Amino acid sequence: MEQIWTIATLLSWTADYFAKKSISSARLDAELLLADLLGHDRIYLYVNFDRPLLADELAGYKERVKRRAANEPLAYILGRREFYKLDFTVTPAVLIPRPETEILVASAIEQAKVADSKRALDLGTGSGAIAVSLLVNLPELIMKASDLSTAALEIARANAEKHSVAVRTEFVVSDWFTNIASERFDIIVSNPPYIELSSLGKLQPELGYEPQSALYADADGLCCYRTILARAYEYLAVNGKLFLEVGFNQAEAVAKIAKSANKYGSVEFVKDYSGIDRVVVISANGPS
Repeated sequence: MEQIWTIATLLSWTADYFAKKSISSARLDAELLLADLLGHDRIYLYVNFDRPLLADELAGYKERVKRRAANEPLAYILGRREFYKLDFTVTPAVLIPRPETEILVASAIEQAKVADSKRALDLGTGSGAIAVSLLVNLPELIMKASDLSTAALEIARANAEKHSVAVRTEFVVSDWFTNIASERFDIIVSNPPYIELSSLGKLQPELGYEPQSALYADADGLCCYRTILARAYEYLAVNGKLFLEVGFNQAEAVAKIAKSANKYGSVEFVKDYSGIDRVVVISANGPS
């Protein structure tokens, strides 16, 4: 007799299977994959534990389970990720937004409200998570979002349209400042690649699915900061600020790069949820 798979039995089996595959959030991932497949939230699963799965539902779920068991990130399987209380479309063309990047967004929003900022630049926008989050929370802000990847810019544009802020966004294909017209911004934000090349292939396997150029920098992980800080001062308005997300133990090194340029004002650090200096905030050096 063929086994009848209910929501309860399927989730139990999948959670055990994921645990054996060393998936850290085994039960949660099992639930999120099934809830999304069925077109409901997770509460639906608990209310309908005894509901049998149809053959096509089982087939679709099995395919998703295989992908997750192979360490493909949950966000790519679902095609979306929540960031700063907003839903973002993500594909393998863009980096998956991380919780720690919300620190950068919150810091930039706070600055924008204090300084009544009007113009912002997002360097290496990827999915557009940073740019769109700023625009949603700052209704008078105008944004320029750049990325070297045209595929990434398509995702960023789609996310801007999803959240009704595309009309206030200009998308530019650019290698950092290369194609950015000469103008001044009240806020410049960036979450550049900052993982050292020596870590390539040694970190969690999920990272292998993400665009490597958005993750890895050079030998010391600082090349992108050097490139950005070599020119950012040209684009900062008077009283403008540059917000850079940095990796573990990189804040002091990035601050040193900024100070050695002799083109900037104060440098401050913002800690993340773990008490790590996660964002470096660099002030413009006044009129130039």
